[in-house]
Amino acid sequence: MTGKEASRRRFLKNTAIGGAAVVATAGLAKKVADLAFEGNPKGSDKQYLGKGDSALSERQYVEMSQAEKNSQVKMFVDSYKHDKA
Repeated sequence: MTGKEASRRRFLKNTAIGGAAVVATAGLAKKVADLAFEGNPKGSDKQYLGKGDSALSERQYVEMSQAEKNSQVKMFVDSYKHDKA
């Protein structure tokens, strides 16, 4: 093997290794970016969200009577601070 052939093989070997390193780094960077920008909250909050969902599903809603509505409106009107400019 002459020096020229060895040099060419070394160049091709280094090019192949460098290309593989670039591809691996790009793949790793893409995975990290996907995890960082993921908008899916079902990862670490799954247990917390499950408890809230079950609490909401067990609630029973009862319509307010007109008297309750009137008393609530009166409370808000009475406790509202009027600014006198």
